[in-house]
Amino acid sequence: MELLREAMIIAAASLLLVALLPVRRLLAELPEGSCRRGWYWLSALLVTMIGSYLVYALSQSGPLQIAHELVIPLLLLCGSWFILMVSQLSAAGISTLNRLVLLERECVTDPLTGIYNRRYLDVQLGVEQKRAQRNKHPLSMMLLDIDHFKNVNDQHGHQVGDQVLSMVAQTIMHYSRSNDIVARFGGEEIAIIVPNANLQQTQKQAERLRQAIAQSAMPVTGLAVEQVNVTVSIGVAELDNCDLSEPQAMLGRADSALYQAKSAGRNQVVGQALLPRKEPVLVDPLLPQTEPVSRVIQIDDWRMLRSAR
Repeated sequence: MELLREAMIIAAASLLLVALLPVRRLLAELPEGSCRRGWYWLSALLVTMIGSYLVYALSQSGPLQIAHELVIPLLLLCGSWFILMVSQLSAAGISTLNRLVLLERECVTDPLTGIYNRRYLDVQLGVEQKRAQRNKHPLSMMLLDIDHFKNVNDQHGHQVGDQVLSMVAQTIMHYSRSNDIVARFGGEEIAIIVPNANLQQTQKQAERLRQAIAQSAMPVTGLAVEQVNVTVSIGVAELDNCDLSEPQAMLGRADSALYQAKSAGRNQVVGQALLPRKEPVLVDPLLPQTEPVSRVIQIDDWRMLRSAR
């Protein structure tokens, strides 16, 4: 029994010694401040507890018998202090972690619209492209531009323009899927990465989005105007096998499709065709419409339509 007790004391002291090593390394890396001071006191507490275990082990023999009555209360006190220090340092660590998460979120979020920024878009575009190639799933993207947004700023002021841009972003988020990545591309342009969707499926989603924005009156505050109506042009592209070496190729095709949509009269969706179709459907986006209709065309169709005129 005596041997077992001594073995347990030695094991407990060894565990505390092992716990002291990472604490000392952490102290060498932490900058000056309250957090470093807290870990310093924790290391001092570990040293005190190790010494108390050793004193307790030696107190079983004759010379230190008188210290036996003091060691047990000291260990209990050190144990309570240890729990207090750990709880305080854990709370400080969680607070620091929350600040880091908030900082990381601010680094990838556009402050005006609340959606992701261009930096996050560029990173996730490469990530989603590799995932789509690895899993052999389709990947598409939309590039959206608010039509005549400069006129909104010129007529109503930049304050109203900012509100309109923010509400358009909220509308896009509402009509996007949970796994879609919506990011501000620049100015009044917004990009949407659409995983697990081919060109046709993304075009249908883009058309629903276009109609929703065209039919919505954007309420604004702070000026005499109460609401602003805007439309959007959307370019759509799908990941191609030729994009293996160039992550930005799909984005470039979406940008080209957006340019075609704006050149063809705006307020429409243009899809970047990967392969020529046998029977293209010609849709004239400039004809007057009495009710919302689909304005989805392919770039090949658009070229034929322009040449026919």
